[in-house]
Order: sequence, then structure tokens, then C-alpha cells
Amino acid sequence: MVAKDKVLNHFEAVSDAFDGVYEGEQESWLYRLVDILFRKAILEKRREVMVKLCHDVKNKTILDIGCGSGRYAISLAKQSPRSVSGIDISPSMIKLAKSLAESLGLDGICKFEMKDFLDQDFFGSFDIIITAGIFDYVEKPVEFLNKIRAVLKEKAVLSFPIKWTVMTPLRIAWLSRRKCPNYYYTKGQIKRLLDLSGFKILSIKRIGSFLVPGNYVVLCKGR
Repeated sequence: MVAKDKVLNHFEAVSDAFDGVYEGEQESWLYRLVDILFRKAILEKRREVMVKLCHDVKNKTILDIGCGSGRYAISLAKQSPRSVSGIDISPSMIKLAKSLAESLGLDGICKFEMKDFLDQDFFGSFDIIITAGIFDYVEKPVEFLNKIRAVLKEKAVLSFPIKWTVMTPLRIAWLSRRKCPNYYYTKGQIKRLLDLSGFKILSIKRIGSFLVPGNYVVLCKGR
């Protein structure tokens, strides 16, 4: 089984539980406890920071790679962009995203499709590209970044998982047990990757603490 299929199997299995973080609707008391202690505040802060870094999105075209249940795309769609395209390899996540957009009357702006970014041919480019929680699972980050740069007009907002926190080994063990590949980065590694892929970094912000697995959020543009 290739790495992409392992990631897909993981998210198909946890899609409802993963999205439940935002609404506090976990059925399992263990998931609720984990969300309260570790996940919810980090995920909400990451979304807040990344959406803010997109800045003025009015009349812009936006691509959300690995859109999941559509939370980021929906937040951006409320700010009057021309369009928001969300893609994800998980059909369960796309179903959740479409349902959320329809319930909020934003399905005319947000379009969600089940697609693999690396396998997709894009006819045109996007003003803004956002990826949240994707490089955690990308086997070949330079290839992925090169394609982002190829279809990017203005700026990209990207998150990378921080390499070491106190709780990171537990996350590694949990994902490995589920046979889901996972990757982590230092700030120096991120800078080298983006430089190698032809990006200019405008800012890097750390989300999280020494205890909780967090992210570096990067605002960048093509050189």
C-alpha cells in the first residue's frame, strides 16, 4: 500500500471525530479529553492565524489543498472572495465540507472536490493557496511545494508540524500504529525546503507550546 492510500485510510476512519473538534461533539470521552487538553485550542488558533495571513481576499481566487471538512475554506468564503476551491483525497471529508457550505449558504462560492493535488492538472492559477495540516503527511515535500509555486499568483499560507514537543512522540506512535505516515520539521528545515522550491518567506509564526504538538505557519510567495 502506497503512502497516499495509508493517509486516506486514516482520514476516512477518523473524519467525523476529527471534525468534531470544532463543534465539541465527540462521542468518545477519550477524544473529548484529548481535544480539551491538546487539540481544540491549537487547531482554532492555527485557523485564526492562517485566515488572517490571507489578509484581503475580496475578489481573490483561493485554493485550499487538503481542505478536510472545509473549516478554513468556509472562514475565507465569508470574506467575499471570487471563489474558494477545496480539494481533498478523502470522500468523507469532502462530504462534510459540502454539507457545511450548503448549511451556511456558501456553496455558491465554495466548491469542494475529491482530488489529489499532485495528480491534478490545473487550468490557470490561484491568487492565494492555503494548506493546513497537510505537510504532516506529505512524503515528498519539495515536489509538493514546486507544484504549489507553479499554480500560485500572489501568496501561500502553509503549516508545517513542529518537529519536537513533549507530546510529539505520542502522536508519532498513534499515527504509526494506524499505519499512517507522518513527518515533522524544524524551522531550519522549512526554510531550506522553501528556498529549494523557489519561495520567499515573508513570515514564520509558531503555534503551540513546548508541550503540545503545534505548527509553524508560513506566509510566502514565489521568487
